[in-house]
Amino acid sequence: MARRFRVTCARCGMVIFAAVDRIDEPELRVLREHLRVLHPADAVPDDAPAGVVLRGFVVEQVDAP
Repeated sequence: MARRFRVTCARCGMVIFAAVDRIDEPELRVLREHLRVLHPADAVPDDAPAGVVLRGFVVEQVDAP
């Protein structure tokens, strides 16, 4: 069974990714944009590293079918 990740905004609870295999640059762009648009006080720079971006989110490992 493959492991995948669910990414939820820690601030508003919106599920950004229900089951993603990896969190690479395209996914980080989506997360940065979520913060920029919906939580401007928590926005991070476009070049912020993964650790800084992910601080605003809950990342859970989920089983994938």
